[in-house]
Amino acid sequence: MAVRKQLDLDDAPDTLVFRKLVAILKADKTMRRVFGPERPAAIRSWEGEPHDKAPLSIDQAPCVRLTPTGGPQHFWNPSSMRGELVIDLEVCVKGICVDDVRNLWYAMFRAFYPQDTTAAQTIRSTLQTLGARTGLVIFTKPIANPQPDGTYQLASGQIQIECNFNAGQ
Repeated sequence: MAVRKQLDLDDAPDTLVFRKLVAILKADKTMRRVFGPERPAAIRSWEGEPHDKAPLSIDQAPCVRLTPTGGPQHFWNPSSMRGELVIDLEVCVKGICVDDVRNLWYAMFRAFYPQDTTAAQTIRSTLQTLGARTGLVIFTKPIANPQPDGTYQLASGQIQIECNFNAGQ
């Protein structure tokens, strides 16, 4: 699904990295099996679609929403800055077994760090080319706080990745 931008602006490095992280999740074979390729609203990322703002609910489960929130930025040298791209993750799964929430979190981890070392290096290199400093996705706040209502669970977590911002970009 194409992103529906309203402003005619160049993409910032953290925007490029964020969109690539979303694309990695959407392309991962385990994620595709769990969420299904025919369910575009299952992985939401504020692309400008009406379903982006809808609350996660059982009728859409399983589903996940990624929200870029940003973090501190600081000058690295006179012509560039570094900053954290912080991404909040919300997940919704059917049932009240916490294993499903934890295993979904691990599956997302594996999407960014596949067992195939060549694939893992390709992901890191691609993220670096787009503006990430190391290309390493840090799982800073593991998925937690499942809130079951008796039929489904809502939980949240957070990841981050350091990005470079050059004055010449």
